[in-house]
Amino acid sequence: MELLTQWMKTLLTCSCICTVLLLICPEGYGKTLVKTGCVCLMLMALVSPVRGQHLHSYVEAAAEFQQEVLHREKQLEGSVQSFSRTVMEQEYAAYILSEAASRQIPLTDVQVETVWSAEGFWLPSTIRYPQKVPADFRREMQESLGISAGGEAG
Repeated sequence: MELLTQWMKTLLTCSCICTVLLLICPEGYGKTLVKTGCVCLMLMALVSPVRGQHLHSYVEAAAEFQQEVLHREKQLEGSVQSFSRTVMEQEYAAYILSEAASRQIPLTDVQVETVWSAEGFWLPSTIRYPQKVPADFRREMQESLGISAGGEAG
């Protein structure tokens, strides 16, 4: 950031100097020389950050930046996967609660745990009922969600 600030100050200073020189210089051959000098000055100011640096340091900085981007990408991917798991568990729970309500079963809460499938999506693996629920309803929910017989708790 410091390098960028210094570079912007250099560009601003050079452009101010060139503007003043062009304003006070009379028309003719002298103004042409001043214009040429100003172009050279501005070009030197533009490339000044690169002039003092070695190409190797830019390569190292680019490699570090790439590693940082990959690290952030992995973090984001983990966050997205965790969020999608939470959403899917809530959706499965909402489905079960909706089915219970439609059958007049007094169910106020249910927890559904999911696992990542080989196909690339979240599948329900366990249903936890915090209160008594009829066995036929439990069995039907397991079948409709494709949960094996051992995937029920509570």
